[in-house]
Amino acid sequence: MRSLRRAKRAFSRLKLGAVEDGGGNKTVSGSSHQVWEDNLENEVGFWNRYLSTSGLEWPDEFRMRLDPSSVVTDELVGGHLRWLTSIEVSILDVGAGPLTIINKTFPGKTLAITATDPLADDYDRLLTEARIDPPVRTVRCEGEQLLTMFEPETFDLTFARNALDHSYEPIRVIRNMIGLVKTGGFVLLKHAETRRRRWDTKGSIAGTSTTTMAT
Repeated sequence: MRSLRRAKRAFSRLKLGAVEDGGGNKTVSGSSHQVWEDNLENEVGFWNRYLSTSGLEWPDEFRMRLDPSSVVTDELVGGHLRWLTSIEVSILDVGAGPLTIINKTFPGKTLAITATDPLADDYDRLLTEARIDPPVRTVRCEGEQLLTMFEPETFDLTFARNALDHSYEPIRVIRNMIGLVKTGGFVLLKHAETRRRRWDTKGSIAGTSTTTMAT
């Protein structure tokens, strides 16, 4: 862990107009955005199959996502919930898909989960077709635009799981997540190493290992 204040200074110095692909080549954010747009249909298709089959090869996970009484068992999230002193905890799941992966309860805490995804409107359609009423409904927002939707220091914990590799400006997404966390809160990034997830990630970043930033 490192100081959130230090992280804010570090990310403020990073140039957002260009990022590197897996080969170390710099590409402007415009082309990154085009790659992102070109692959949105693939992402919607994946979630269509996931919802229509009740989870593809992950039926237990599917049931967990729909269970409003599910208890947080993820070590990364649970471990940091224990560090928070407040009983009421606000959580932002960035790039959550149609059903947030975050479980809905935790001993001694009351969780208020907000889930965002740029494809939320498409996911609403898929949920309606599958006759699914999610315990947390995802709202439409790109990770790059989070600070236009929420006030700074709104959440106790911001979280992204296998989502930064889907963004067109991942550094901006991380910066926004940092800006949305209250003093004493945490930014949690959980991404499989070298994960590229079904599309050419030119202009995005491959997944990284678990990362935590805290005050």
